Amino acid sequence: MITFFKQLIRVLTAGSFRLKKDAENLTEEQFRAISIGAVLNEQGTFYINSLETGADKMIETKKFKEWWDVFDSASAISSLDFLRNGGHRIYYNSLLKIVLSSEPNEWENKINEGDFEDPEKALHFLFNIHKSISDLRNDGVIKEPQDLQIDITSWDLGRLSSLARSFYSLGYINEAAAWENLMFSLKESQKIYNSWEDFAKGYLIGRAMWSGNNDIFYSVDKLLNNQKSPWKKVSFK
Repeated sequence: MITFFKQLIRVLTAGSFRLKKDAENLTEEQFRAISIGAVLNEQGTFYINSLETGADKMIETKKFKEWWDVFDSASAISSLDFLRNGGHRIYYNSLLKIVLSSEPNEWENKINEGDFEDPEKALHFLFNIHKSISDLRNDGVIKEPQDLQIDITSWDLGRLSSLARSFYSLGYINEAAAWENLMFSLKESQKIYNSWEDFAKGYLIGRAMWSGNNDIFYSVDKLLNNQKSPWKKVSFK
């Protein structure tokens, strides 16, 4: 149940989405592909109707250098390839089995016995999944820990869509490469999910594995419920 406090936050975070004046004429599929990245787009107050993000390039350059170690074309393409070909989803199913079948005092041994490329990161993600269950339950994303058995690929593909736009806007990739990554994120998402609601649930749980909380719930809630949201303007499929 959504509490009074959560209702208040919903009101405070409600509002319009940023539109570019005289934007290029996007096809419905192009708009849908941009909308796959809507959570990050909303957090960054990006345009929702243009390949250009409209973000401050100096701030974005610094952000991607510090957070993603992206500073040129090669590093940008490497990050996009990471999200396309593995991302964080490669950890999730194995970690979820550990969470649901063993106790926290066993987890470090379970990780060391497993076949994880980065055991330290895997253990960090494992405790984040456990730590975020309460937030996810309180926000109505899940009812029981077993509800975590969902595909979190949307967490990687949503970021892929948004990053492709950012890297194009910063001049790290060209327009053709940006659209190719955007369309890839859309088509792969449509193979897995049937609605924006399903996509959002996977994204929230994937984010929770990374962050250990459900701190973007209100951004996602806005996208699902605000009538001006890009998710209300176009169907998922």
